[in-house]
Amino acid sequence: MALTQGGIVPRMDIAQAVIEEMPDLDAFAAHRVFPVIPVGISTGPIPKVLRRARVERLYKPKYGQFPMSQLVVDTAGTFNCQESGFDEPLDAKDLEILGGMRGPDSARTIAAMKAVQTELLARDVALATNLMTTTTFGAGYNAAGVAVWGSGADKPVSDISSAAEVVRKACGKRANRLLISGGLLVKLLQSTQLQNVLRGIMGYTSIAGINFFQQTKAIAMALGLGDDGDVIIAGAVKDTADEGQTKSLSDVWDATKALVFYRAEPNDFVSPGLGRTFLWQQGTEYQQPGIATSSFDPLTGLVVEQVFDVMANIERMRAREYIDMLILNKEAGYLVTGI
Repeated sequence: MALTQGGIVPRMDIAQAVIEEMPDLDAFAAHRVFPVIPVGISTGPIPKVLRRARVERLYKPKYGQFPMSQLVVDTAGTFNCQESGFDEPLDAKDLEILGGMRGPDSARTIAAMKAVQTELLARDVALATNLMTTTTFGAGYNAAGVAVWGSGADKPVSDISSAAEVVRKACGKRANRLLISGGLLVKLLQSTQLQNVLRGIMGYTSIAGINFFQQTKAIAMALGLGDDGDVIIAGAVKDTADEGQTKSLSDVWDATKALVFYRAEPNDFVSPGLGRTFLWQQGTEYQQPGIATSSFDPLTGLVVEQVFDVMANIERMRAREYIDMLILNKEAGYLVTGI
């Protein structure tokens, strides 16, 4: 295989193997909260089409003109895609041990998966740090729940439906997504209030007849998020211990908070979605496509490369991308705390 500049080889075959073999992709949530928008420039203004809410006259006056807006175009800030990624090293022994009977490319695929997982985890950590805080969602856009979920006195249906209504009155669109951690999901499913509402929606007389993990749409409807609503389960965990120390795992997304928000479709610039991920597609010297193309696929935009480090006598499998994750409409979100 011929080397390119700097000893770097794009490995679309390894990328394809990652698509087919990558485990636990559903644990990552950033791409489901901020859908991906491909852009042709690395930095630029974000167009903002304002939703119309002002009441105008209904009929055109005789010999008069139709009313029109004085402000045609507005911006919601500027995106600035930065290069992000991670390298997973491999030496000759790694290639032999991990490759086994399948050969060295099997070892490279495993290393590429580890690099991709690290990048996806970094995305989630960055977004969770920014979103799961009352610093972002200040007065009027956060409140404590009625009680801790799963306590017996909890009322998650009341908590979430009230938050969704605040979002509707703030931005004109009712919240259609609930983001909770995997740890909080366990508590939510114990709620008597939710179970009772679900019985009515799904027609069960016994709660044992409901498979909660396959019915997030029904749960979203029970929580007042509408027919197109859904519950995003963020199952990623992070290790806060230093390298080589005893593991200390915890939820990436705060298990005492729930984020209620309106998520617009990627190509919908009229609706006030909470935020977007801007992906610079030309952020690779090889003009190769990313691993996947869906705006809600966590692998969208990631590039897999094989890097040869002659001085260290190792090779590295790299996963990288050029992205910027931005909150565009804070009023499209509401944080329920203390649950």
